[in-house]
Amino acid sequence: MRSGINLGDLLERAVDLDPDAMALHCGDLSESYAEFFSKVRRLASSLGARGLGPGDRVCVLSPNCHRIVELYWALVLIGASAVPLEPRLTADEINYIVEATRPKVVVASNWEALDLDVSFEYLEIATEPGDGGRLDLDGLCMGIEVLDLKVPVMADSPALIMYTAAVTGRPRGAVLTHRNLIAQVSQTGEVFGLTAKDVHGLLLPLSHTFGAYLMFVAMARGVPTMVVSNFDADEVVRRIDQGRISFFAEFAPMGQRILDAAAEAQVTLAGKLRVVTGLEVPETIARYQEAGVDFYCLYGQTETAGLVCAARVEAGSIVSNYSGRALSISRLSLRDDQGEIVSPGEPGELWVRGDCVVNSYWPDEPTNLTEDGWLKTGDLLSSQPHGELYFYGRVGARDLIKPGGLNVYPAEVEQVLLRHPRVAAALVFGTPDPTWREKVVAVVAVIDDPAGAEAELISYATQNLASFKRPKVIVVDQGLLVDGHVDAEHIRAKYANL
Repeated sequence: MRSGINLGDLLERAVDLDPDAMALHCGDLSESYAEFFSKVRRLASSLGARGLGPGDRVCVLSPNCHRIVELYWALVLIGASAVPLEPRLTADEINYIVEATRPKVVVASNWEALDLDVSFEYLEIATEPGDGGRLDLDGLCMGIEVLDLKVPVMADSPALIMYTAAVTGRPRGAVLTHRNLIAQVSQTGEVFGLTAKDVHGLLLPLSHTFGAYLMFVAMARGVPTMVVSNFDADEVVRRIDQGRISFFAEFAPMGQRILDAAAEAQVTLAGKLRVVTGLEVPETIARYQEAGVDFYCLYGQTETAGLVCAARVEAGSIVSNYSGRALSISRLSLRDDQGEIVSPGEPGELWVRGDCVVNSYWPDEPTNLTEDGWLKTGDLLSSQPHGELYFYGRVGARDLIKPGGLNVYPAEVEQVLLRHPRVAAALVFGTPDPTWREKVVAVVAVIDDPAGAEAELISYATQNLASFKRPKVIVVDQGLLVDGHVDAEHIRAKYANL
């Protein structure tokens, strides 16, 4: 048998180093590493007693809470995988993921609002008591003896299946292994200098790769995590002021709102908040610097199990597309469309090699890997002296839209709009937005009288797309089609400032 370690080994190491250190805060709840590990082992034993084991999947639909953190770690111990479900997905989108992964268990915070229609049996578990009399995560553990877990969890065992933005119209589940996440525990923790003196503010949802992987990174390194169930800038500022958050990751406009709340409450961030990282506009980054807080710009994707580059932004050198430098155990290369390395300063597709690279989508579709193991990310970046990287967009098309740091691919939105009986053609793209950085815009041509079509399609999109994917603006333009083809360049230019 091949020797190695898994994520559970890293958690147990953190417990051994300081069992009395704080591991988790959530509301008024605080747990030491010893207390947290005891709960995780009991939950793992309970799930194991119900037949869950290596290779099984558990779909999870819930806001952030301490029970979900415990569940993710319990699945790590028994070699099963969490399949996070983004709460803003529609019923059809959720059913697609659940049917594709065929979990043994579905855990939800509000079963009454969940409308599952799948072709197999599964165990329903609520996150807490009182949801229609269903078994809940606390009740699951009642009377269960904690077992001496000897499950053979290997480094290449799946830990998370994260469904990505739909490049071709349907999302795909990237399979993040223990090996992928252990690599991130090393390089991500190193770049931010995370130590047990920090407290990680978990502001991003555990259903997002960035939120889930940073939780694993922090807790595996002995860094306590403050779980923020529903983002509230005033509450985050109170926790910072209490010394209970010193580091967090965010997507616009969260960072701006925290700064505004701190100013309103007259809370000084210097000396309390050490590091902020995320996707932000230069004005917000400058405000953090002025407040005495280090801001780190970054780049990563689900297929790299998190970040592959990041760096602290120097005062006076803020640009909107700065992405940092390569992390310590990620090998990066910029290539042209022939696979040749581009010259310094010239944009090229980012290729990544390393243990953080995800090899497959669920169940067995390979990611975009070359024969010698490089992941072709599909993103254009350029490199400056000293390895400074700058992001330019997707290769070959301006297709990826990032409202508030979330990924939206036009193909998925266009396919939904084209299912409407009035729509003859659709073009979806992003335009600048002062709050969210980008917003989703759709231009459509209809087959009949355009009157009332825009309002009708907005309503249709609301019913059929997750909120972050919905076009904020839908324009009916019968000139979208020229000789039967969409004139994309003309339409993008025409509505670039919408």
